[in-house]
Amino acid sequence: AAARFTLHTRLAPSGVAPAALPLHRGGVSNGVGWAMREGRRTFTAGMGLRARAEDPFGQQELDKVWMKEQELQCVIGCNPDERLRLQALVVSICVWTDLRTSLQANVPTFDRLEAQVLRADASDWATHAAAELKGTHNYSTLAKISRRVCEEGKFFTIEALAETIAREVLIACDAARVSVFIDKPEALRKKGAKAAAVEITRSRELLFPSRPNTPPPPGSFQTLSS
Repeated sequence: AAARFTLHTRLAPSGVAPAALPLHRGGVSNGVGWAMREGRRTFTAGMGLRARAEDPFGQQELDKVWMKEQELQCVIGCNPDERLRLQALVVSICVWTDLRTSLQANVPTFDRLEAQVLRADASDWATHAAAELKGTHNYSTLAKISRRVCEEGKFFTIEALAETIAREVLIACDAARVSVFIDKPEALRKKGAKAAAVEITRSRELLFPSRPNTPPPPGSFQTLSS
């Protein structure tokens, strides 16, 4: 039977534009019927994003893909002089995934030495390489996200910066879980420490806190259509 959805939108408090609030889909669904609106961006199941790590990322915490020690600059700090200049940062991003499952889905023989040699020497090697790349995360994308956030944003704390990078990675890479590490070398230099640093780990449950199949709390949503 075709899935049936009821579209709900959160009632906006006074002075808050409805477009800035989350948009959820509830009711009877096939497990992927959901949507979220944030500012000018709308995220839906149709974009290929998953609402929760268990859907279908339940076991995707076996392996880690890293972008390590990227040197960046950002306006960051709470002191007056820090609001007027760039400071050096070192950023690393770790995406939690299940490489064996994702690689095997695209290249069943990815772990066979003989098969890899044949594929590497084949005339259509580029096709094989593209198929294998589909099974992992794009390292360049991780680096581009952290660079863009640092260049376009201005932050008071490295904690807020880490949260922002983690959120952007979860959305752009459709990752189940991501860890962000940031060092701020200048912060404690005069005190003899190598850096002030933060490490955070965030999952899709925190990005989409409401289960897509859970009805909204009474009174907090208004049914628009069905």
